[in-house]
Amino acid sequence: MILKVVNPTPVRVPATLNFNGRIASQAKGRVVTLSHADPHAENSLDHPDVVVPVEAEFALAGPRLTYTFAPDSFTILRIPLSAK
Repeated sequence: MILKVVNPTPVRVPATLNFNGRIASQAKGRVVTLSHADPHAENSLDHPDVVVPVEAEFALAGPRLTYTFAPDSFTILRIPLSAK
């Protein structure tokens, strides 16, 4: 499953996602986050790396995922699901 989340607020937002037991056992998810301390920051030809994607892996256990979304961010979660 690919889940895209935008947090347009200046605070971290915790969320609990329930997948009704569909998360693959002992699975690892991937996350890509675009964020910057300055919500008005942008890339340019002279400064192409002001806002860059940050990739990470996270462990999944149980039927729920609790994740905290960064302030002023765009986050993509890739979550492997079982074939149930």
